[in-house]
Amino acid sequence: MSVKSFCAAAVLSALSVGTMASSNPHTLSTFQKNRIEYLQTQQFYLVSSNNQALLNRVKISYHNQLEGSTEAGLILQLNAKQIADLTGAGVQVSPASQWQGEQINQVKGWSSLIPAGQAILYQGDINADADSGSDTIEHFPCYKTVEATYRAAQQMAEAHPNLVQWQDIGDSWEKVNGFGGYDLMVLTLGETSDEDKPILFIHASMHAREYAPAKLALDFAEELVDQYVNDGDHAWVLKRHQVQLLLMMNPDARKKAETGLSWRKNTNQNFCASDDELIGVDLNRNFTHTWGKGEGSSDDECNLTYHGPMQASEPETQAVEAYLRNLFSDNRGPLETDAAPITTQGMHIDLHSYGELVLYPWGHTYNKAPNAVELATLARKFAFKNDHSPMQSIGLYATDGTSESISYGELGVPHFTFELGGRFFETCDQYENQIRDKNIDALLYASKVVHAPYILPKGPEITDIIINGVTDALVTKGTELEISVVADDNMFKVEQAMQQTSYESFQNIAKVQYSLNQHPDDEHAEVHELTAVDGGFDASQEFASTVLATDQLEAGKHVLYFRSQDADGNWGTVSARAFEIGDNASPVADFSVQCRDLVCEFDAAPSYDPDGNIQRYFWEVSGDEPVTTAKVAKTFSLPGSYEVRLTVLDNQGMSGQSRETVTVNISNQMPMAVADISCEGLKCSFDASNSADPDGEIVSYYWQLGDGATATGAIVEHDYQQPGEFAVSLMVEDDKGLTQVAQQNVLVEKNNEVPVAIFSAQCENLSCTLDASASQDVDGEITAYTWYLNGEVIGQAQVLNYTFSAAGGYEVTLMIADNDGAEAQFANQVIAETSSQTGAENNLDDNGGKSSGSLSWLSLLALMLLRTMRTRQ
Repeated sequence: MSVKSFCAAAVLSALSVGTMASSNPHTLSTFQKNRIEYLQTQQFYLVSSNNQALLNRVKISYHNQLEGSTEAGLILQLNAKQIADLTGAGVQVSPASQWQGEQINQVKGWSSLIPAGQAILYQGDINADADSGSDTIEHFPCYKTVEATYRAAQQMAEAHPNLVQWQDIGDSWEKVNGFGGYDLMVLTLGETSDEDKPILFIHASMHAREYAPAKLALDFAEELVDQYVNDGDHAWVLKRHQVQLLLMMNPDARKKAETGLSWRKNTNQNFCASDDELIGVDLNRNFTHTWGKGEGSSDDECNLTYHGPMQASEPETQAVEAYLRNLFSDNRGPLETDAAPITTQGMHIDLHSYGELVLYPWGHTYNKAPNAVELATLARKFAFKNDHSPMQSIGLYATDGTSESISYGELGVPHFTFELGGRFFETCDQYENQIRDKNIDALLYASKVVHAPYILPKGPEITDIIINGVTDALVTKGTELEISVVADDNMFKVEQAMQQTSYESFQNIAKVQYSLNQHPDDEHAEVHELTAVDGGFDASQEFASTVLATDQLEAGKHVLYFRSQDADGNWGTVSARAFEIGDNASPVADFSVQCRDLVCEFDAAPSYDPDGNIQRYFWEVSGDEPVTTAKVAKTFSLPGSYEVRLTVLDNQGMSGQSRETVTVNISNQMPMAVADISCEGLKCSFDASNSADPDGEIVSYYWQLGDGATATGAIVEHDYQQPGEFAVSLMVEDDKGLTQVAQQNVLVEKNNEVPVAIFSAQCENLSCTLDASASQDVDGEITAYTWYLNGEVIGQAQVLNYTFSAAGGYEVTLMIADNDGAEAQFANQVIAETSSQTGAENNLDDNGGKSSGSLSWLSLLALMLLRTMRTRQ
């Protein structure tokens, strides 16, 4: 099938699937209409490969074409050239008609799941933390609008004036050009101080349709501020460092995406004005340093990666570049091979969706960046925490003019891109349960190492800090603190599927230290050693412990700082834990859990209070409203992992907290779909009888037959209108609602009638004319004639003149073939005579003439009835 035909087939198949969507009795919102129109009018393809490294490169190079992912591979919006390029790169490309139909049906069904006064994406989002009303995006209640995001940041700054600032760094394109628009606003977190501090700069939502990045940036800011008072790590980060967040780099276009439009670029109306949804410039191809240097941007203003008429042509890009040049000093020389000093401070993280990748320079060339070793080490630290894939920011081809150009390319500050989640319009359920916490952990780590980002990631980390059996201790004065920690030098993620070689060698732990109430880097800090629990530091992961007396400590909050060094002399970053000395020891929160399918029961009976009794319980289960009983039952809507938090209060008002991630599954086993298909000509039979369910029964069978037709039932038949190759899918559903899909390509060919071979022979002495013009093909044409004598080819023509070497009878065979490849043969006796023989035996034929050794037509017809015709397809 040609690429052109392949594209056309995909469109027809996709549209036919779309028409199968069940009718929606609810009025569709503008958001739904925009999404459905987009899904129905685009060409989507499944891109698959057994090579995960190759698929990750596809994610980078075709990021602007990404639409989703399945277990089978990536879903991309492609044109004919891109299909050809991807096929040439070694991946499989096939129409994603089933995915397309499912997406349309899902969007149509959103409104049927809307409870009173609230819009949700699907059942799993009922439990998502959500704002109500116009503050959130329709059908995505966890994502704030541009205005609500700005308002939340402003309120944070007003509530914490000594810790948070909200500042204007520039204007959007629409504001510059008098069409309304927005200020570009940066949220700065850190204790007010006259001294220069190392800075982590994060910017989000440069591409408007990517919902999760702005949400993650705001959530990270809120967590830093909320935990500043009580958490040791958050406190020292905001005391010694600064975190700056550009929450919305492309606010004009974000307003477009809030209506369901799949908008990527800014809204510069000077480019591609002929297409309302393709106007603008791709801001992540518009940065100065590597602008136009690779194949990953376009000169076509209607292309999604249009890089603009010149470098930094857009006001959004200009504002960010100017701000970063003022924020960071220039640490790199002018040559591409010039490395930044190992002591460089600062970091820039660009938050995007999607792909679950951590990317580092270079992106415009396959060459390694001069700081590649250090960049890769830090990327693998991040990937260990957020479970993404770390790799250089280059795919099947280079990308240019991206945000790494300014921070690393020009200034030498380490730059990373986090590609979050599995889709642009990420569901709230997926964001809350799979994206938020682990990426906040990665961002917190970034904020801790920002004063030495090329050095500290090489060293071991401190985890699992426990004080007297709890993570947040409140003790009475004089109580000894039993302290235990884990020092770990193995916290790097190496992608085995990508055949990565780790730059890091895992070293044994050499030291574990702590200091009290002073950061160990402070000039006058008193540093103490912890001892290995097993008697010696001789492994890359060690448990260490110590005991701390509190009789000389004042009442109130105190902070313990921990760090570790490996055998190679590398120190890791500091981790801190707060504890409090008071008149009342804090209670210990603990609970048990038992789950059956999606129903779990939680029991706080293991909780206790060392110097009193527990009075109240507060359960928070996957974002639900708190429950205040000692036991609680929860029915989850979908299988997955959910966070459960228990807070207990004792009789003097002190609290203790425990949290645990609970994984729930449905015990029902997946049915197995088996499709047996046979065809006779254009008529095919489809048999699902061999499908089975290991713990129940199959209750429905649904066929998509590849030509737009559908059918139900275990055994069905279908007549195709024309031959071709059709992608057939069978979906079976068991008695508990689980489904499985089997897919198979079916080749349908029409029946071909075998041609009829026949010939006559007319001889004059030893020369004979062999004539096959009476042969025929009732459903085509004969395209080849081959004559054989004694197994040897003597000619290839419809009429053959042949001279025999001597008189006698010869068996001549004719083989013919038609235009569909069917063949037939006919053999007959031909008599060749000399003139003397002819005179001696002058037999007359039926027409009164001499036979001359030739066969009359009547004789030929008789021979046809008597001889056996051998045919083969």
